[in-house]
Parts: sequence; structure tokens; C-alpha cells
Amino acid sequence: MTYLILILAFFSTMTFAQDTQPSVNAAPPKKAVIGFQKGQFYLSASTGLLTASGSLIDTDRSYNDTLSTQSQLGLIENKTQPFVTPFKYKPSGSNSGSLEYSLTDNIGVGVSMLQFSIHGNGQSRYQNYSNTGASGNSNYVRTKDQTLYSVPGSYLMYSGTNMMLSGSYHFISKSVLDPYVHLKAGGGTFLSSSHRNLYDDDKYFLKTGDFSGLSKIVGIGAGVNFFILEEMGIKFELEHYRQYLSSTNFSSKTLDTTHVQIGLVFNLTTLQSGVPKVQK
Repeated sequence: MTYLILILAFFSTMTFAQDTQPSVNAAPPKKAVIGFQKGQFYLSASTGLLTASGSLIDTDRSYNDTLSTQSQLGLIENKTQPFVTPFKYKPSGSNSGSLEYSLTDNIGVGVSMLQFSIHGNGQSRYQNYSNTGASGNSNYVRTKDQTLYSVPGSYLMYSGTNMMLSGSYHFISKSVLDPYVHLKAGGGTFLSSSHRNLYDDDKYFLKTGDFSGLSKIVGIGAGVNFFILEEMGIKFELEHYRQYLSSTNFSSKTLDTTHVQIGLVFNLTTLQSGVPKVQK
């Protein structure tokens, strides 16, 4: 009985040893893929700085320069202070996000969002009404007096959000470094109290309150994703956009902006599955 137990123990040990030894024919572990590749969803979010130009800004700069000249020539009374406030504009930081799907190892399509605002700082002419004649007189007249105030004042030139469709080309697939270019087009809404561009009296006066408007936008950009893990990377991006604006305060203006941004990119497919993608 003792010998039988020893023999069974010996064969059990040998079987376990064989099971734990690696098989000669076993496939080697497959390498996980890092970078842009076919059939994946990528989510990114970025923030950065911008510069702006276009007729939206040119109109307000011209407006301020005209008032400066009129004030210096004494054509409009300056009741506040003897010097003229120079025009400035100050953009906020820009924020963007995108969801992209890779149709191939090099081509992606998706949707993206862009949000930023711009404030103007300068002087404005305000309508000041003065009464002439006695209040009880039937010939009582109310006239409009144009007065220049050169105290620096800040107002909202633009604050908007755009949604766009995008197409991208990625030069290197399945790589830690993922350089790309993209095109975007779409539209959105904005608020603005910028001056009018119509040739009537109202264009000389800065409207109170913020007026709503609609925009059309096209853009081009280039960037690089640096994947530090399978699931995520760091994004650097340079983009330029042109917007065509119309609002209840002005009929048509343009706004050109150039954005430099940094952010993060995530491979949602890898994050969702929890299983590393394999090299094919």
C-alpha cells in the first residue's frame, strides 16, 4: 500500500511538471500596439492661446481711431479726460475637444468642438439726449447730442462655440509619435456687442447688451500625438480658423483666429475593452 501511494505521488509530480513547462510550439506573446491604428475611437481635449484678426476687429479698431481723430480735432466734445484711449482686444484661452474614428491606419473622421471669447477695450460714443424748450410748450423738442467718453471700457466682442465635422490624415501609424493634418467645417452660435458695419447713425454707437448670432466656420490644422501609454498620449496642435458671422446687431463680419494648444488624447477602444490591442 505504501509503495502504491509512492508510485501515484511520483506520476502526479511528473504530470504537474510537464504541465508547467512552456510548450515548444506555443505562440510567443503578442505585442501591444501604441499609436493611431484602424478601427479605434480617440477622444481628445486641449486648451491654449489664440490670436485674432478679421473685419470684426477691424471695424472696432477703425471706430476707435475715428473717435480719437475727432476728439483731437475738437469735433466731438470730450467731457471726461483730455487723452484718448487706445483700442485693444484681449482673447480668452481657447478650448477644444474631438472624437475621432480611424477608418484606416492613416485616415480618421470625427466631430469636434471649439470655444473661446474676445473682449474689446477702448472708447465709445454714446447717445445723450438734451431737451430744448419748456416742458409745457407744445413745441417741446428732444435732440440728440453725440458725446465722446474716453474712459477705458471693456465690452464683449465675441463669445461663441462651434461644432464641426473633421477629416484627418495620420502620416505614421502604430507609432508612439503620431503626426497628422486635418480639415474641419461646421457652424455655431455666438454673442457680441461689437459695433455695426451699416452706414447709418447706429454704427457710431456701441449697443448695450450682447446680441446673439450665427457663424459658419472652416479650419485647417496640424499636430502630433505623443503616446506615453497604449491608452493615452499628449497632444500638441496648431490650427487656423475663419468664421463668417451674422447677428441681430450686424449683417456680416469675418473673424480669423490662430490657436496653439496642448492637451491629452485617449484611445477609448483600449480603455473600454481593458485588453491590449495586438499587432497584426
